[in-house]
Amino acid sequence: MNRIKLLFACLSLSFLLNNAIAQNLESAREKWNKLPANEKRASAIYQFTKEGNLEDQVKRDLLQEAINLIPENSADTLVGHLYYKLGQINYGLEDYVKSLENFNTALHRFQVQKDLYWVATTYIQLGNVFERQNRLDEAERMYVLTQKIGKDLHNDKLIAYSYNSLSIIYDKRGQSQKALDLSLIGLKYIKSAKMSDDYLSGLVNIGIHYKNLGQFDKAIQMYEEALSLEITQKDVFSLAAVYINLAWAYNGKKAYKEGISSALKGIEYANNIPERKYFQADAYDVLAKLYEGEKKWDKAYLAYKNHVALNDSITNLEIKSKVVELEERNKTIEKETQIKELNYQNKNKQNIIFFGLVLIAVLVIAGFLLIRKNRIIYQNNDLLTSQNAKIQEQSDKLVLMMKELHHRVKNNLSIVASLLNLQTYGLTDQDAIKAVQTGQKRVEAMSLIHQKLYQTSHTTALNIKEYIIDLVENIMESYGYSRQNFNLLLDIEQTEIDVDLAIPIGLILNELVTNSFKYAYQQVPNPTLEIKFKTEGGIYLKVKDNGAGIDMDKWNSKGRRSFGKQLIVSLSKQVSGQYKVENDGGAVFELAIVPNQEAA
Repeated sequence: MNRIKLLFACLSLSFLLNNAIAQNLESAREKWNKLPANEKRASAIYQFTKEGNLEDQVKRDLLQEAINLIPENSADTLVGHLYYKLGQINYGLEDYVKSLENFNTALHRFQVQKDLYWVATTYIQLGNVFERQNRLDEAERMYVLTQKIGKDLHNDKLIAYSYNSLSIIYDKRGQSQKALDLSLIGLKYIKSAKMSDDYLSGLVNIGIHYKNLGQFDKAIQMYEEALSLEITQKDVFSLAAVYINLAWAYNGKKAYKEGISSALKGIEYANNIPERKYFQADAYDVLAKLYEGEKKWDKAYLAYKNHVALNDSITNLEIKSKVVELEERNKTIEKETQIKELNYQNKNKQNIIFFGLVLIAVLVIAGFLLIRKNRIIYQNNDLLTSQNAKIQEQSDKLVLMMKELHHRVKNNLSIVASLLNLQTYGLTDQDAIKAVQTGQKRVEAMSLIHQKLYQTSHTTALNIKEYIIDLVENIMESYGYSRQNFNLLLDIEQTEIDVDLAIPIGLILNELVTNSFKYAYQQVPNPTLEIKFKTEGGIYLKVKDNGAGIDMDKWNSKGRRSFGKQLIVSLSKQVSGQYKVENDGGAVFELAIVPNQEAA
C-alpha cells in the first residue's frame, strides 16, 4: 500500500495526461474529481501498468493492489479491465491457471455490464489460453462465440480475430487446407477493418498453412511480403515469428543456407519475448534439419540437443501447470466438504432446538435417533466424496506420469534416430547405409506413437487416423515426394486402438510403405499408394501400390527371408492376425485381426 501512495502523484498526472488526448484537460479533471479516492488510485495504477515500462511481475503486483482497493460489490467497469489486464500478464508469465481465473472474472464483469465488445475480446483471450494448454475444443468454442458477437455487432475486427484464431486450431489438428481457407477469410476482414498492425500476423498465418501444404514458394512469398512491411525492431515477436517460419519454408525448398540465416535471426529475436521457449524450440528443430542438409553434422546435433532441452522444459511447465490445477481443484473440494459439514451442523442444532421446544420426550428421542442416523449417512457421504476426490487426484497424477513417460521415451527414440541418421554419413557401403536408414525409420515409427500418446489425454490408446497420416506423410517426404506429385489415397476410420496393438501395426505399416517407396515407383509416371484401415467386425488393414508388383516365388520361398519379411510375418502372428500378399495392378498386402483371435 505504501508503494501506491508513493506513486500516486505521478499516476494521477499520467491519468490526466492520457485522458487529455481524447478530451480537453478540464473534462478529464472533472471526470477524475468525481471518482472516489480508492477508485482514483486504482484507475491511475491501471493506466500506469498499460503504459509504464515495468517488468511483468511488478505490473502483476500493482494490478492486484488496485483490485484490492475497489469493493467487491462495486459496479465500476474498471474492475473488469483490471482483471483482464492481470490475465494478459499472467498469460505472458505462462501462469495459465491464474490467467484463466483472471479472464473468467473479467468475463463475468463484462457480461453483467452487457459490454458485448469486451465479452467477445475476453472470449479471444480465454481461447488463447485453452489453445496454449492444447484444449483445442474449448478454444474453438471461445473463438466461435467471438465470431457470433462480431457479426451481431458488425465488427470486422472481432470477426477477423476469430477467423485467424480458428485457423490456428485447425492447423494444430493437422487440417492445413481448412486452416488456410479460414486465414484467407480472416485477412479479408483485416483489410476491411484497416487493422494494419494485424495484417502482418495474418500474412504469417497464411504462410504457415502454405508451408504445411508443401506450397513453399507461396509461403516464402507471404513471409517476404510481411518483412516488406514497416516492422520496427521493437516488434521482436513478429520478427521472430516471420524468420522462424521463413526458415521452415526454405528447408522445404532445400535452400539450406538461406534457411540457416533465417533460423538464427529468429532465435536472436525470440530471446526478448515471453514465449521464448516455444519459438526457440521450433527454431532449433528446423535449424537441425537445415544443418543436416548442409552436411554440418556437429552443428546439427547441437541444434537438435537444444530443441530437445527446450521441449522438455515446455513439457515440464505444462505438467507443473496441470499439477497446480489439480491442487487447486483438491482445495476447492476440501472447502466444499467443510462448508457442507458446517451446514449440516447448523441444521442439526436448529432441529434439536425445534424438537426440544415443540415435541414431547418420545418425539425428541425419535428425532435424536433420526439425526444420529442422518449424521452417519452424511459422514459416510463426506467420506465417499473425500475418497473419490483422492482417487480422481491419483488418477490425474498417474495420467500426467504416463504422459511424461511417453514423452521421455519419444525423446530417447528421437535421439537414437538422429544418431542413426548421422551415422550414415560416415559409411561408404551403400548396403550398410540403406540398412541403417531402414532401422532409423523403424525407430521413428515407434517414436511417433509415443509422441501422439503424450500429446493427448489418452495415454494407453492411440488415434490411429492421425498416426497413419503422419507416418505415411513422413515416409513420403523422406523419399522426395509431396501431395503435389504423389497420389496418396487414404480411407482410415477415426478410432482409437490400444498402444500394445498400435506398435506392431505401426511397424508393419512402416515396413510396407517403405518397401513401396523403395521398389515400386522407379518407372511409374503417376505413383499411387492406397491405404485402408477399418475396425468393423475386427481390424482390417490394406496397403496397395501401383508398381510392378512383388515376386511371389521369392516371397513364398522357405529359404532365407529378408529381415523386413520376417518382421511383417512375426508381428502379424503377434497380433493374432491373418495376412495375405498378392499382385493386383501392383503389390497388395491385407491384414485381418478378428476379435476372438485377438482375445486369444
